Amino acid sequence: MSLLCVADGCGGLGSRRYAELDGQTGAHAASRVAAQSVKRWAAACRSLPKDPSEGRELQRALQGTLEADLSAFVAEHRLTEGGSRIVGSMQRLLPTTLCMALADGGEGACFLWAGDSRGYVLDETGLHLYTGDDVKRPMDELERLRCDAPLSLCVSADRPVRLHLRSVALPKQGLLICATDGVYGCVFSPMELEEIFLASLTGAQDAATWQRRLAAAIRRLAGDDATLCCLPFGFAHFDEMKRFFQPRLELLRREHLDGLLRHPGDGDVLRESWKRYQPGYDRTEEVQHENDWSL
Repeated sequence: MSLLCVADGCGGLGSRRYAELDGQTGAHAASRVAAQSVKRWAAACRSLPKDPSEGRELQRALQGTLEADLSAFVAEHRLTEGGSRIVGSMQRLLPTTLCMALADGGEGACFLWAGDSRGYVLDETGLHLYTGDDVKRPMDELERLRCDAPLSLCVSADRPVRLHLRSVALPKQGLLICATDGVYGCVFSPMELEEIFLASLTGAQDAATWQRRLAAAIRRLAGDDATLCCLPFGFAHFDEMKRFFQPRLELLRREHLDGLLRHPGDGDVLRESWKRYQPGYDRTEEVQHENDWSL
């Protein structure tokens, strides 16, 4: 069983600084507590849920673990006492987004999330989004990448934890990805995000070089904290993965990126490219297999 997890403390909702935490913000502490809680919970997880009934059990177990660990952290540091008391709807106690994936070889994967951190799969047909952002108003993906939309749901210590769950039937080969909004929000379109993954891969000599190139490419563009977990699956070695994705990179550049480079800043060209790319990208509602289901 493999675990991927990203957590992004909500800077606005959790901007309060605590003397009890050496001046750290609640958002900073929240992401770390949540990530450690997920890691501890996953150590006892032995298999993926096979149906919605098992999925609800897994979902409830993780929600309970997160609630218990956040509450224990609040009690240990006395965060609800004195001047640290949270007041008003514009502040939350230890708020963070969360997106995690459990994967088990050929058995597929499941995503659990709250907020706007995301889960993707990248295969020979392109980048596919499987998680839906918890934001207060629906918007097109291109609009979403241009604005920092208010969240309608996050993980926090002052509300019951509620997570979505999505079971996914994985292709034979590809990449399983969890990313915070600092990663996907550093570009103007999903086409450009896909190219960052593939260009950094095909230009690398080994996995360590790919990791450095990918991190450097995101750091150059990101205007926010950016956290990414990426798990290749179905490949015997690194060179096989490079050969597998090379045709996809060439097609992506020919059908999308070359046009965007020739017409930088042209909204009409971007929207036309996105219109062609979108049907294969958005799988937040699409069910392709009997093992695809959501809660």
